Amino acid sequence: MRAGFRLVLFVAVWPSVAPGQAPGPEDQAIDQVRQLPTIGGSDQQRIQDWVLTQIGKFTDFNTFRKRFRDSFVHANNSQQFPAALATQTATVVAAQVAGLDLNPELAKALAQTLCDMRAPETHSGLIELLKSKHVATRYLAAKGLSTRTLSRSIAADSAKLTQTVNALRDAGITELDSVVLGRIYQALSYPGKASAVFDAYIAVMDKRLPARRLPGIPSDGAERFAYVFFSEKGVIAALNAAQKSALGSRLAVLLRLDGERYNTLDLEFDETDRLDRTLWAAEEILVDSGMVGDKGGKIRKAIQAGGHENRAAVLEEVYKWVGHPTSGVQGALNAAPWNVPVGAP
Repeated sequence: MRAGFRLVLFVAVWPSVAPGQAPGPEDQAIDQVRQLPTIGGSDQQRIQDWVLTQIGKFTDFNTFRKRFRDSFVHANNSQQFPAALATQTATVVAAQVAGLDLNPELAKALAQTLCDMRAPETHSGLIELLKSKHVATRYLAAKGLSTRTLSRSIAADSAKLTQTVNALRDAGITELDSVVLGRIYQALSYPGKASAVFDAYIAVMDKRLPARRLPGIPSDGAERFAYVFFSEKGVIAALNAAQKSALGSRLAVLLRLDGERYNTLDLEFDETDRLDRTLWAAEEILVDSGMVGDKGGKIRKAIQAGGHENRAAVLEEVYKWVGHPTSGVQGALNAAPWNVPVGAP
């Protein structure tokens, strides 16, 4: 409660502090703490006080980021200090800051600070920042959770893994920004945990499909980051028959939508490039991962043969997977055990 009161007071009334101002008493206190071989409860509070003060003094993104980065890698730090600083920064963010109506630059600076630390102790703060109303903050939160250090730490803790997957699922089904969504898909990519993350991937895809089915909707390429995960070695093999069928039914619709969008004249280069990559990655799941095998179209071969200039042929190869909506000719995914409706509507 004491820390919470301080934070609200700082955010509301602390005067602007110019970059380069002389260190204050909180800096002197933390300089003493950073050298301690053991950091006790009162020392943890001093670190938290320093974090709260930096939030109250916030003037700009770069200055704030540098203050934390310099403290995190300070030459006088004991072995224990960086983890303690990461813990207290995440604690303040999770318990005090995330619920406040922060300005976008401060929210982004907090997220970037936690990302810079690349420490398991930042987990709680990053999870909370996924809920931010600021796009850049949500992006950085998902990026922080997808770093190798965080991913390994989360994957090794079953409770933390469940909490994280649930948070990413909830963020994904409400996310409207495709760049952020791509990072959320990427953050869900836990090697060796395919079954644990599968339902979250499906929930996000299901939320996306109604909007994707609307006519004339450009492809934003977000699903490519999900495809990268499912095409990794061993992921499809770790799924049971029901999960493979569920993935196949969603993949078929997305594949059809991307194939038909690819067949549009005068696409912008960026969208064409996204579609090239997404169509390619989708077929990698179907063929190279062993999910279906080489029983459908040859989308990648058609792309290699001419790219967007060969778009009609690319779409025909897509239909060899999902079935032709006009002729009714079946594709590989229309057969058992996939049983996708012809044309993947």
